[in-house]
Amino acid sequence: MRGSLQSVIGAAEDTVSFLNSTLSTIEQNIVSDTASAQNAILGAVEGIVGGIGGVFGTGNINIPRIEIPSAARLLNITIPDTIDRALQSLNSSLPTFDEVKNATDTAIRFPFELLKVDPRA
Repeated sequence: MRGSLQSVIGAAEDTVSFLNSTLSTIEQNIVSDTASAQNAILGAVEGIVGGIGGVFGTGNINIPRIEIPSAARLLNITIPDTIDRALQSLNSSLPTFDEVKNATDTAIRFPFELLKVDPRA
């Protein structure tokens, strides 16, 4: 039982670690993709403005940066390790194989010990 539970604990730890690191990677990718899209839009607009700027007398246009503040919230999400701690606690509360074996031996031996007759009596 302990070995199986230890496997579950290991899997839970790996899953929590993977999810926590994946959320960070997703946030970084969103920010990076947004910056790339922003640069592409800026390049296209500057090309258009540069081409027609001389006609209208303007050569400069200010385009605001794209911000996605909610993407940064992904960094604040973490999967708690309470499941892992609960499984560790359960695992440590389970008897070991030797403890179960000793308890079984004692339980089997007990009625026979009661039947033994004291020869001095």
